[in-house]
Amino acid sequence: MAERHVNFSELQGSNDSLDRMVEADSDESTDSSEEPFASESDDAPVRTKSVMEAAEKVKKSFNQPAHWMIFAGAVLAMCAGMVNTAALLRLNSVVSHMTGHLTALGLRLEGVRVASFNSSVPDVFYHSNGSLMDESYSEHSEAVRRAFLIIVSFTFGSFLCGIVIPHNAVSFGGKSFYGIALEGNSALCILGCILAEFEHTTLSACALACGCGLQNAMCTMHLGAVVRTTH
Repeated sequence: MAERHVNFSELQGSNDSLDRMVEADSDESTDSSEEPFASESDDAPVRTKSVMEAAEKVKKSFNQPAHWMIFAGAVLAMCAGMVNTAALLRLNSVVSHMTGHLTALGLRLEGVRVASFNSSVPDVFYHSNGSLMDESYSEHSEAVRRAFLIIVSFTFGSFLCGIVIPHNAVSFGGKSFYGIALEGNSALCILGCILAEFEHTTLSACALACGCGLQNAMCTMHLGAVVRTTH
């Protein structure tokens, strides 16, 4: 049998190559933490380690408002409730809650339709029987105009808040101008009272609704969607 001579230098080189391969595999497994997690479906969102860390950071940023913030929101909501009650008693209209005006808008539009086609559609009375038949076309039209103006005024108040308060200004002081927003809210309420004294009821309701929209947008920008004073 022939003798086999072992070359130890070649064996040592093979061991070095094997060590390098193991180190390369280890590096690839380390880098694989940034690769997307395996998912059963191709439609599943791609989640990497960096994405999960960013999501966790965003989740931690949603903190419960401080107690004084909740108290301030409750005081503003109480003020809005008093303004709304006074407007309901004096102007016969709500100014802080737009859902009622949206309902009234749809109801009055139906009243306009009933008043317009009552003479030409004989059976309209039977499926629209109620208070809609008691008022004329002009009365329904005036109610539609009033509800529409109040909704637009509330929206315009929210728009003013976006102009006065810079984007992402979530703290008092500095360039946040929350004080100016509150002063504007007070000025609109005073204007509404003055207009009511001169029997300009629609303009008074619009001024008060604009103030409520300004206040609601201000609280939403500072306290987030957790606290709303009007809607």
